[in-house]
Amino acid sequence: MKKTIFSLSLLILNISISCFGQFRDHKCLSDSLLSFKVGIYRNIEEFLNNKPSIPYMAERLNYNKNYTGDRDRYYISYYDIIGKKITLSMYEIWGFFDGTSFFISYSGKPFELIDFGPISYFIFHPPYSPSLKIEAVTNSGGEFQSPSTVLPETLFYDFENKTPFTTSKRTIEAKISKDKELYNEYKTNKQMKKRDLYWFYMGKYNIKHSFIITSYGIKIP
Repeated sequence: MKKTIFSLSLLILNISISCFGQFRDHKCLSDSLLSFKVGIYRNIEEFLNNKPSIPYMAERLNYNKNYTGDRDRYYISYYDIIGKKITLSMYEIWGFFDGTSFFISYSGKPFELIDFGPISYFIFHPPYSPSLKIEAVTNSGGEFQSPSTVLPETLFYDFENKTPFTTSKRTIEAKISKDKELYNEYKTNKQMKKRDLYWFYMGKYNIKHSFIITSYGIKIP
């Protein structure tokens, strides 16, 4: 019996680590995400009220591979009530929900929501483009080589203060410390690798202090 309980606990721990640790682009979202209304949100207030001012499905997320500037590289399109196609730059919107995934616009880039709660986490997967290659030092001689892929970018968002924030050990610990029981567990956990600790406990904190998504808005505890 004890062995069964231990095996079940280990399984739950491994699943949690997969969601919040090693696979950081793996969605950790519940079915409540479907409570978001499909449409395009112009600002954060529309998002918090779950009331997109453009209540139409975004047809697709487009990428202008020939554009070399910083603005208007990414844009979406939708058809209005009379069937007219409207195109919007990511700079013109705050975010959108297509019925499956929620994206937020940050610096004109589409960041997909991975985990939602007090410590919300978004990720941006850049499409491959020669103009987006990152140069990296490959040897002591200082030679540079452009890799074939571009690393994803991460974004953390504090919906209580309506602002993104830079993640670090200090900022994450400050947020987790609001829950004394969870924070004590975090500080005394010696079994997990340090690289997994932050992600694992961010996820646990979000679950324990989850936001409630309703048709009338998002309830923040």
